[in-house]
Amino acid sequence: MDNTNDVFMEKWESQDVQNIMNKVANAYKKNIDRDEIESAKMDTLWSCVKKYDETRGSKFTSYLYQQLNFTMKNLWKSRKKRISQEVSLFTTGSNHGRTDNKDDLGQNTHDKGYDDYVLCFEIVNGLDKKHVDIIHQRFYENMTMKEIGEKNGYSRETARRRVKNAILSCKESAL
Repeated sequence: MDNTNDVFMEKWESQDVQNIMNKVANAYKKNIDRDEIESAKMDTLWSCVKKYDETRGSKFTSYLYQQLNFTMKNLWKSRKKRISQEVSLFTTGSNHGRTDNKDDLGQNTHDKGYDDYVLCFEIVNGLDKKHVDIIHQRFYENMTMKEIGEKNGYSRETARRRVKNAILSCKESAL
């Protein structure tokens, strides 16, 4: 066990290993919580140190990259599933024991439109409150820029800029 601990610490302190882990983590940093990413990096590195077999012909960093990418994808999928369940409860209440992938209105919850709705909900949910309010006013309440400005105490032009910034934030979150 001491040997595994020593190898783990050696790999953890390696700049190449840190670069590989950060490269994978950066691809998921907008979708997965920072603490979850750090935990996944450590768990995956520990697992790779224990399971790596150099006789298979691959470099340790390649093996680590593959394993960490797989772990992050699974984290992302489980997060999407959890959010989908929350959205389903939020939008339709309980499904009352249904197993037919339909909500209370009989809508299929596993179609492309539903997936888009979940993605939009997740993106908007990740924004600052001021951006969420502006998006809601503009696209859900169908307010004009002038109405948004009057309601929030600023000019139509300021409202336009803030809506534009909120949309840009949504686009950044989606990437």
